Amino acid sequence: MLTFAALRFVRRGRQHIGLMSNAPSHLPHVLGLLDIGTFKTVCLMLAADAYEPGYRVIGVGHQRSRGLKASVIVDADAAEETLRSTVTQAEHMAGRSLENVIVAAACGRLMSTHVAAGLDLVAADGKSRSVTATDIDRLIAAGRTHAERDDRAVLNVNAIAAHLDGTALPHMAVGDSGRRLSVDVHAIAVDRAPLRHLMHVVERCHLNVIAMAPSPMAAAFGVTSPVERQGRVAVIDLGAGSTGLAVFMAGAPVLAHVFPIGGNHLTFDLMRALGTSFTEAERIKKNYAIEGTAHAARDDAIAYLGHENTHAEADQATTKQVTRADIFTILTSRLDAVLRQVLLRLDQFALSRELSCDVVLTGGGSLLQGLPELAAAVLGRPVRLGTPGTDGVMPRALGQPAFATAAGLEHFARRADLGLRFDIADRRSIRMTTTGTNLRHSF
Repeated sequence: MLTFAALRFVRRGRQHIGLMSNAPSHLPHVLGLLDIGTFKTVCLMLAADAYEPGYRVIGVGHQRSRGLKASVIVDADAAEETLRSTVTQAEHMAGRSLENVIVAAACGRLMSTHVAAGLDLVAADGKSRSVTATDIDRLIAAGRTHAERDDRAVLNVNAIAAHLDGTALPHMAVGDSGRRLSVDVHAIAVDRAPLRHLMHVVERCHLNVIAMAPSPMAAAFGVTSPVERQGRVAVIDLGAGSTGLAVFMAGAPVLAHVFPIGGNHLTFDLMRALGTSFTEAERIKKNYAIEGTAHAARDDAIAYLGHENTHAEADQATTKQVTRADIFTILTSRLDAVLRQVLLRLDQFALSRELSCDVVLTGGGSLLQGLPELAAAVLGRPVRLGTPGTDGVMPRALGQPAFATAAGLEHFARRADLGLRFDIADRRSIRMTTTGTNLRHSF
């Protein structure tokens, strides 16, 4: 459970211990950003700006995804074909080829792990000693190793609180003397098998994966400002196959989770309940959704084609009817379940009342009419729709919630202090000596 003292530590101390990063000193001159989602695959090509630090977008490609289910690749050949087409589209716009990419990952039961790593500071003569930067790095590395148990891969790790002799520190511990140092470590981890499968498909397209980024974290960077992240903000990324959750405090990520439920599940619910095709159910969902209407309007009948008539001639097809109230009931039942899972995760992390935070809703599924109002009612806190900013770096065409993850990946290309995992492509577990180090789960 994160206390206010821990929050102060994050705010004041992270500039010293920062977020653990294995980023190389120089990224490639041309870099690709890949968001391989259930509904669409997006590729952004960046080139180092000749006049200012950072990158500029030189190519964009996006295609309808195939071969994925709930953000997991289930048909490698279909996913590879889509990715090749998307990358080729971006290369044609840029007028050059792409080799190195950063990939957003939402597969493999992505979730946060919180670990408390402890270290005895008593010297051989029995006296206490001062804390060094090496001690902090060692504890963060120990937390990372602990999170990689059970064939898990850590995509991001950072320290969120420190304690010296049981006292919470509002500042960095380096230079302070004591007998026992402990650091609360936050790690975002995924199962290795689906992550390797994702990397394998990317590499089959002759692309070199130089880093993997947690998709919820990328989406959060895409739709929130530095001021919001310095406070307390939660971002819900409602995609087609899954829903991502990321929470930031004092500029640092403190919680991430992916739920295997997304916008497609709403369509499937309508499809089964109404006995119609996926296409027709998708049309009903987008056109009528869950907007608040007067009682009389909710009784209005909506005409649609039954499953057996979707391929019939227009003058021969028979239609069925459903009321707006029925559509509202079907959709809100599933959405309420998803939002309550989000609320449960926030409650587990003591963010419901004591550390309440604003909520930003993004992703393609967030465009459903009336969803922000429903989310605010269920979560009990302010909710706004998050749209990626187009500040001259990102194309205006990508200033839509559906491109939040792709837009957020651009932050990882500019900042080396985000804890991005740059050695994930080695497919090796980190084996570090942790003699004298104690670990325990914080929850």
